[in-house]
Amino acid sequence: MSAEQTKLAKSIVKAMLAHKGGFWFAAPVDPVALNLPDYFTVVKNPMDLGTHRRRRRLFCYDVEATEAHEHSLSTPRPPGSPVAMDRHGPPKFGGG
Repeated sequence: MSAEQTKLAKSIVKAMLAHKGGFWFAAPVDPVALNLPDYFTVVKNPMDLGTHRRRRRLFCYDVEATEAHEHSLSTPRPPGSPVAMDRHGPPKFGGG
């Protein structure tokens, strides 16, 4: 990943976490507290933006791992999930 791409990725994650709906993605999901017994069956590679940001700061990712986790963050949330039911909806970035 080039320095320019790294800078862009950092700014995107920062903007997502600062968004009013960003709290949904700021910390790891606690499947026990949320009573989600099939969470790890549905979500194969869980990754929240707070963990992503910390690991990126520590240079723990290689390019392939970063891209895989970024892709997993874009997985649609099922209807009825807390994120889908949030009256503000999921964060909208760009032209939204």
